[in-house]
Amino acid sequence: MQVVWQRSLLVAYYLIWVLLLSTGKMGILSFILTTFSVVAFIVILISLTTTDQYKVDQFVFKLRGVAQMTVAVVLTTLLIKLIFLFV
Repeated sequence: MQVVWQRSLLVAYYLIWVLLLSTGKMGILSFILTTFSVVAFIVILISLTTTDQYKVDQFVFKLRGVAQMTVAVVLTTLLIKLIFLFV
């Protein structure tokens, strides 16, 4: 059940950011910088506060998913903007 919840959160993350970026409410560069700076801050906090390697590995695995989703959001947004540029 937890896996389904996490995947649904990633889908919601994807849809919200694609809509925000493709409508022009937020710039792509500011989105990338904000996302990766927040991720880096959270990684530093987790690495300093957690000594259990298994928990750190699980967290890094989840952050890899968020990073991959961020790349997918940027590529989808660029594709949508490119399509609307020629329509």
